[in-house]
Amino acid sequence: MKQYFYVYRITIDKKYHYYGARSTNVIPSEDLGIHYFSSSIVVKNALTQSKTVKYKIIKETETFEEALEIEVLLHHRFDVENHPLFLNRRNQTSTKFIHGTKNKIAVYNPADDVVEYIPCSKLDLFITLGYKKGLPESKVNWRKSRAGTFLGRKHNQSTKDKLCKKKSINIQVQFKDGIKIEFENRLKLGQYLGMSPQLGARLVRESHRKDLWDKYNIKDIVRL
Repeated sequence: MKQYFYVYRITIDKKYHYYGARSTNVIPSEDLGIHYFSSSIVVKNALTQSKTVKYKIIKETETFEEALEIEVLLHHRFDVENHPLFLNRRNQTSTKFIHGTKNKIAVYNPADDVVEYIPCSKLDLFITLGYKKGLPESKVNWRKSRAGTFLGRKHNQSTKDKLCKKKSINIQVQFKDGIKIEFENRLKLGQYLGMSPQLGARLVRESHRKDLWDKYNIKDIVRL
């Protein structure tokens, strides 16, 4: 059975947006908005309250990896995790979503008893979708009952070895003239480029993203 891969956008009430990637055995034009309405709980809740909904297929691709690449580009372009007009809760990376609760606030949906951790910039958006600020009483009481029982976790040697390996992963860069160079870390890359490690790594990432934009020729971008 043939598989189809595509990147899509859902626009709710001509204001809020959601970008996603999809793999299906249904023709995209007969799938989005007919059989598939996003896997996001936030989007599903918003759809029940919306007056107008628009589904748009941004790009069909040959593989799901290509669809993910485009999704990553779009998430990065708009920083959807922190943008108040996007329903995406996380920015997609090449292999996974980045999770974490640092610098975020808790909101919950009383109807589903679902707790989310979101940036402050999205608070007004989630309140309009029926969420309430803070944790529900049941979650607060559960946390109090657990207080003081966690004494910390120590990594075993196997985990420590894995963490050390992660820190020493080489960075391979292909420059415009076709030359490929491997750097031990961001510091070495920065020294080679004559700039700070952070700026050097960012320069390479931005150059890579520009090449991907050109590769996929993405023209349809939401106007905010």
